[in-house]
Amino acid sequence: MFNTLFTGISGMNAMGKGLSVVGDNIANMNTVGFKSSKVSFTDILGSTIQGGEGQIGRGVQVADIYKNYAQGTFESSSNYLDLAVDGEGFFVVGDKGKKLFSRAGQFKLDREGRIVNAKGYVLQGYKSDDNGVVTQEVTDLLIAPKQKEARATTKVTFGLNLDSRQKPPVNPVFDNKDAATYNYSSQFVAYDSQGDAHQVTAYYVKNAGVENLDKTELLKDIDGFIK
Repeated sequence: MFNTLFTGISGMNAMGKGLSVVGDNIANMNTVGFKSSKVSFTDILGSTIQGGEGQIGRGVQVADIYKNYAQGTFESSSNYLDLAVDGEGFFVVGDKGKKLFSRAGQFKLDREGRIVNAKGYVLQGYKSDDNGVVTQEVTDLLIAPKQKEARATTKVTFGLNLDSRQKPPVNPVFDNKDAATYNYSSQFVAYDSQGDAHQVTAYYVKNAGVENLDKTELLKDIDGFIK
């Protein structure tokens, strides 16, 4: 009687583990690089000391759970760092000096320009010397940011709300060092063709009896840059 109960329970336990493996496979159907698992079952032999004939088995148990490393399908992606291994092999990623292996090829750039996966592990590759010769040294893969060609500032747009109640300066001769010769000032940054920044100050002077205040005049060069 007890043997019968044990045999039935062993089947329930084994099938339960098998269903857990199947459920895990289904849950990870959209996980990049996931490899499904398969369960192998084996019977439990009888343990009596009788002869070989007439032995009754004691049920079933899980013999092994192994990974299926068959080649998966390839899908297109808009991310140029999404990679895949065609055939045998793994991606090598580094984590604090440790080397790990993965089939998942979803990578991105971190703030330092390194190619990393979702966990921050850095993709590894062979290092090249200054002449472009690939060495046998394995190191972090780094993509140096490409600098864009500098462009000089050609246009500046202002959005201002000036007080119309302001009176024209008493001294009509403008002097940027004398605040009494202008009404307002504002600053902005302009860039030359080399990419160097220059601080530019715009001065606003109200003219007596003039309604149109949109007139602009370049009164002084900026640190020898604008003439």
